[in-house]
Amino acid sequence: MQQIFDTGTGVYATDEEIAQARRDGMLFLRAKMVYKLKYKTIELPDGTLRDVPHKWKARLAAVGCREREGLDFANSTFSPTIGMTAVRTLVALCCDPKFDLRSYDLSGAYLGTPLKRPVFIILPPDAGEDAGKILRCEKAIYGLRDSSAAFVKYLGEQLMSFRYKGFGFKKLHMDQCIYHYEDDEGNIMMFCHYVDDLAIASTNNDLRDQLLKHINATWSVTDEGALQRFVGINFWRSSDKMTWSMTLAPYIDKIAKRFQQEHAAPSDVPIDPGFILTPEDLQEVPTPEMISEYRSLIGSIGFAALTVRFDIAYAVSVLSRHLARPCRKVINEAKRCIRYLIGTRDFAVRWSTHPDSLADKLRNILWASADASYAADPITRRSHGGYIAFLNGGPIAWKSGLQKLVCLSSAESEFVALTSCIVEVRYLRMLLAELHFPQAEPTTILEDNRAAIIIAEGTVSSNGRAKHIDVRFKHAAENVRNGTCVIHYIASAWNYSDIMTKALAPTKLRSMR
Repeated sequence: MQQIFDTGTGVYATDEEIAQARRDGMLFLRAKMVYKLKYKTIELPDGTLRDVPHKWKARLAAVGCREREGLDFANSTFSPTIGMTAVRTLVALCCDPKFDLRSYDLSGAYLGTPLKRPVFIILPPDAGEDAGKILRCEKAIYGLRDSSAAFVKYLGEQLMSFRYKGFGFKKLHMDQCIYHYEDDEGNIMMFCHYVDDLAIASTNNDLRDQLLKHINATWSVTDEGALQRFVGINFWRSSDKMTWSMTLAPYIDKIAKRFQQEHAAPSDVPIDPGFILTPEDLQEVPTPEMISEYRSLIGSIGFAALTVRFDIAYAVSVLSRHLARPCRKVINEAKRCIRYLIGTRDFAVRWSTHPDSLADKLRNILWASADASYAADPITRRSHGGYIAFLNGGPIAWKSGLQKLVCLSSAESEFVALTSCIVEVRYLRMLLAELHFPQAEPTTILEDNRAAIIIAEGTVSSNGRAKHIDVRFKHAAENVRNGTCVIHYIASAWNYSDIMTKALAPTKLRSMR
């Protein structure tokens, strides 16, 4: 409550203002206190990471569900957040001693954003001596339908107004939450944010300090030190500053406890290689409790697959097809995935530019691999495709999913997966170019099907077996011709994206992982 008044976010409404607002038919929104336990990451003597309670945080939030679109707030309330692929790319690029990557927190982020419309809120019972009083909000407050969009826009305006020796930021077109600074003295700064969580990589400490001073004029910025935790992911850096790693070990501990799996025997695989659903399995009628539990399970392991654990992406893709009508068999497989995560809780994605880990000619060079499993789904007979893209020795992008069409051959399914990989490569090349790490040579993509490579290179006859393939996939050949990428054959045993397309036996899984 003190913060609300100190920042000028809210002032007591006068009787005249309240009466006039009621005559104008304005809404008086209820408010509530939202409490959250904040964690910090510590390293135990044996080197493992644990999240421990740090502090309680309270927020005053308006109950904005009563606000009417087009009357109380503008029609557009979209607020962008940084993509995980962009986060991983930025961290991978910081495997260079010249970059100091640190994390920051904006205290009361929304409370520094000007509000361009009148809002009246009724304070809740746990607001202390202010309970029941009416505040007129001068700035954005948590809970309003357009607060997030207003904050992101205002933060962008503040960043774009920053100047250091006459130079300023450029907002990336490929990700609206990343800003890049570079001047004629060679100073570089990369700024990204996920709402109020900031990560700043800079080659000049004075440059970064001036930016923080500029932001502090509007918000209170808390320096959390070298990047250790961002969007629930744990990071750490080697002493030579040439290697970055990320893990979800503390998060895995939490979901294991949540689903009572912390003492269960670990599994060697995230999904049984022989897993298949029969018509009898699908006839089971789920209870509301089963549906709720299963959706929580998939949401929990889905976050892990999206952020760090590429090795469970296939399992999550297969299991998430049954969210509407789960059965006991898929619930048990989802819990098996958690037990697999427990057994590999300390697994980390690692990027490095150290000469012992990566050849100089491969530094900051993008490459990828693609694969598909033909007619993998026994019910729809659709194929399962996937890809992984690498930078500085570690994966930065991956995808595993059922293809949208029924393919007529393994070559076609491989080509469809290859096309999806090329689309991702195009995005990554443009992202790297905007971050001033352009790819001078075509990006290498590894593929284990020679027929798919021939189709992708556009050398197939129009009278051959590939003439039925949709025109929308033909842009793959165009990207090969214009030098965006080059396709190389690799034996199936060494195609890394194999982990994205099928359930692997324990030995093969460990090899691919």
